Amino acid sequence: MQISDEIKRQLQKDIRRGDIYYVENHQSVGCEQRAGRPAVVVSNDMNNQHSTTVEIVYLTTQPKTNLPTHTAIAGLRSPSITLCEQITTVSVERLGNYCGHVTDAEMEGIDAAMRISLGLKLAASTAPPPRSRHRAFRRGSSV
Repeated sequence: MQISDEIKRQLQKDIRRGDIYYVENHQSVGCEQRAGRPAVVVSNDMNNQHSTTVEIVYLTTQPKTNLPTHTAIAGLRSPSITLCEQITTVSVERLGNYCGHVTDAEMEGIDAAMRISLGLKLAASTAPPPRSRHRAFRRGSSV
């Protein structure tokens, strides 16, 4: 697979988690958010550095139902709401102009809203799980 010149230019951008880019138009279906609007990059920086796609959540300035998957972003021209129930993967070719970067507090809110959307629980700690007291089953051993 040959990478187009446009993708090469986009990959040379320093795309970071929390960056806000204008995402170019594409076809949408049903209740999908139509592009041609700003979005926050939510994929991890390692992915953003090496992949030709990024995960985003779109922003809207339109009034929305107060859902736990919506968070406020204040750093743009107009106050905006993230739509974290619609995490979307897009090609870096769709990333247009850089619009800014969310604050740490805003990113924490986005993370919490995405956990709710995906049904993920926050780990109690980052320590590895305790080892089982039970003997490990080994292939070929009798129980």
